[in-house]
Amino acid sequence: MSAVVEETQAFVPATEERPSVDSSDKVEEVALEDLELKSSVTRVLTSTRHQGAQLAFRELTVEVPIKKNLPLGLSKNTGEYKKILNDVSGIFEPGNLVFIMGPSGSGKSTLLDTLADRMGQRMSGTVYLNRELKDEALFKRISKYVQQEDHLFEMITTKECLSFAYDLYRGRDDKAKKEERIQSILAVMGLTEQADVRAGGMLFKGLSGGQQRRLSVAETLVAMPQIMFLDEITSGLDAASSYYVMKSLKHIAHANNMVIIATIHQPSEDIFEFSDKLLLLSSGQMAYFGPTANVKSHMLGLGLQMPADMSLADWLLFCINSDFEDALESKNIVLEGWRNSEAAQNLYRELDELELDYEKKHEAEMHAASQMSISAKGVGMVSSKLGDLRETALGDSGHGSSWWTQVRVLTHRSFYNLLRDPTIIWMRLMMYTSLAIVIGTVWLQLDLVATAEFDYICALAFTCGFFIFMVIAVVPAQFAEKAVVLKEKNNYAYTVSAYSLSRFLVDLPFLSIMSLICCSIVYWLVGFTADAGKFFYFVLTFFCGFLAAESFAFFVSAATPHYLLAILNIAFAFGGFMTVMGVMIRLDEITWALRWMQYISIQFYIFMSLAVNEFSDITFAATPDSTPPLDEITGQEVLEVLGIAGWNQWIGVGALLAMVVVYRSLATLWMYKMYTGKK
Repeated sequence: MSAVVEETQAFVPATEERPSVDSSDKVEEVALEDLELKSSVTRVLTSTRHQGAQLAFRELTVEVPIKKNLPLGLSKNTGEYKKILNDVSGIFEPGNLVFIMGPSGSGKSTLLDTLADRMGQRMSGTVYLNRELKDEALFKRISKYVQQEDHLFEMITTKECLSFAYDLYRGRDDKAKKEERIQSILAVMGLTEQADVRAGGMLFKGLSGGQQRRLSVAETLVAMPQIMFLDEITSGLDAASSYYVMKSLKHIAHANNMVIIATIHQPSEDIFEFSDKLLLLSSGQMAYFGPTANVKSHMLGLGLQMPADMSLADWLLFCINSDFEDALESKNIVLEGWRNSEAAQNLYRELDELELDYEKKHEAEMHAASQMSISAKGVGMVSSKLGDLRETALGDSGHGSSWWTQVRVLTHRSFYNLLRDPTIIWMRLMMYTSLAIVIGTVWLQLDLVATAEFDYICALAFTCGFFIFMVIAVVPAQFAEKAVVLKEKNNYAYTVSAYSLSRFLVDLPFLSIMSLICCSIVYWLVGFTADAGKFFYFVLTFFCGFLAAESFAFFVSAATPHYLLAILNIAFAFGGFMTVMGVMIRLDEITWALRWMQYISIQFYIFMSLAVNEFSDITFAATPDSTPPLDEITGQEVLEVLGIAGWNQWIGVGALLAMVVVYRSLATLWMYKMYTGKK
């Protein structure tokens, strides 16, 4: 019975009474609870246990430029740099839950981002994966990262989130196996009762903040990576949720031979005890690295005294805080004590052996390769350690599912979110329909007479200009989706080309329906030529225009860091495009410095095509009773006044479709090159 007590005491919350040897009923109850959790974890880990991946790093240093503030919120680099991480080293073994702890600003997230290849600042140091220099492409395949922020589709339910994540990370699999995995992860993360609750967000209620946090972890667990990074995992979680999440992660790390590395700010005593290894940071420097069980004796050995009424985790943070003068003395003692400690010497000795082993192995492989011909198999030799990892990495491309599966899953998910979110589709459709009714009633049933010539032109111009300008309303939704794409792309869930194609496929039916409804209202209310061919060309042209405009917005949103800047840039562009439509001023009268804009103006191509379509074979009757009296005017004369006589109306449609290809391609290229996740 005492053995059971020792096994279960570490997993009992502080709020519960810890079982004693005499409390047999309580011991059995706690043991049963622990066995149930282990059972859930066992179901999660069916056929997923890895051989494990060791992550070692030596003397990691990160520097950021020191900037000088200038007027108007500008700044410039001074040429000097500040170290925010200074000679940090460590070895993370498979099957360990590692905590990176330190006060605010100590470099916890910087170290996590550096190890996870998400740091874009000036760096130095060496990182090894399974005793080999880290291969970045391979590393991304076997590792996953959970950010501080929870980016989820608001209208997708908890279970659907895991289902889509499973399809992306694991590919097409047996449905029963998939369902078992999802149900197990829901149980482990305490989300079973919320399985059919939507994620929710700013506009729509759903999961609470803590539940969203757990869902973010659950999505990553679906992939069962060999290395898992968690940034401030307990932020937003209540005490009980934090306890059970960390308890589950410890079991998963041990059972699956996984390395789980978590930055954590101020854990409770029970959560702190879950960690196998602890890395303490203060002002970017190492204060301790080693087994969590040894940190107390190490600190006491430095002559520091732990208050009786303070938890160990709180005391450690108190000793290494660098923000207050009262703590500077203890901080310096700890930093100096670590540098001179036997644990530090053992760490560097182990790193020396690792480096020596790598150099010998590398020299042997190079020597062997030099003895073989180019056709020999030794040319492609890789170390057995990395070779084993490559065999276990999912998919030849580094993704768990094929490209077509990615397109299918992403399209399916986007349709779900699109149809359920009124701000994305239904409110936009209502907005466009309302504007179409306003346009149709203002220019209601125009007569085909000379005095109405200008009215026809204005009706066309206003419809072209503002239908396209209102595409700007899609930007907030695109930015909400962008955050999710950034998260998933950098976790190797899918390729950006698969996402771009799925986004295009989702846009097609909505824009076609919107074009048909809105154009029907405008066309027949205004009284344009009652001809089926002209009408369907009218609808087709606007459909192509909407596609081009959304593609332009898609590109600007992808390339702009903030949605307000994207809205400003798109508004400026669409406003500029409207000035060169050829309505307010003849195209040949626009100054040469701006005349080129007509060739990239979406509104110009729409207006030109529709004007040729409408005016090419009609005649406006004379109005002798008007003031002044007007003679009969042919449609060709109207086109000559507009400066587009002789234009082929299909050129405009072709130009719009070319814009769709160009802007979507630019957006895809930008996301591929720039969505690195590096800070």
